[in-house]
Amino acid sequence: MDKKEERMHLLQRLFDDFTLLEIGKSIGDEYALRFNDLGYDEAYNYFDRLSLLERLASRLSDDQLVSIVDKYREELPPDVAFIGRYYTYMPDNRRLYIKSIWDHLRKKIWELCRDYGDLAYRVLDKLIKMKRDWSYYSDVEYPRLIRSLAEEHGISRDDADSIISVLRELYIVRLEGDLIKIFREAREFLDELYIELDRKCLSAKPSETE
Repeated sequence: MDKKEERMHLLQRLFDDFTLLEIGKSIGDEYALRFNDLGYDEAYNYFDRLSLLERLASRLSDDQLVSIVDKYREELPPDVAFIGRYYTYMPDNRRLYIKSIWDHLRKKIWELCRDYGDLAYRVLDKLIKMKRDWSYYSDVEYPRLIRSLAEEHGISRDDADSIISVLRELYIVRLEGDLIKIFREAREFLDELYIELDRKCLSAKPSETE
């Protein structure tokens, strides 16, 4: 996705409806100004969230985005991250950075290959092939993933859990109940990385990857 679309997903991830409307009003957006604080216009029509997101993504500059995130940082979700091609937001300090950490994530994936060899590739391969794509995220059924890894590749539950735990720490995946969520920007990272994975991981043995 391009920078504008990524900005839309970032705003959608971090802010609820009323905060988005408040942000729109603060920058004088004509569409946002049509609605009251409850989100209704004079004819009692509720504002369209996607329309507002698109307008904000078009109008806000990078500097404005950083300032807005800083302004609302105490109200932002404590466990939400964003690892985009253009933007990075981590919940540890609740700050937005106009840069990507994909190179850092690649390094961490190679470390997985070093530690687990082709098992790391098999888990990532299954995640990519089993994901069901929605509008801004994908999901994979965790029990089905574990069962498939065991039946097709003989990967133990402990090894699969350990590899997935690292992916969770890197915010590449997020566990919600029985589903592994892969948000849009992380999904793009995995798809881009996938071409490199078979070359590095499949040829690696534990503790021998460069």
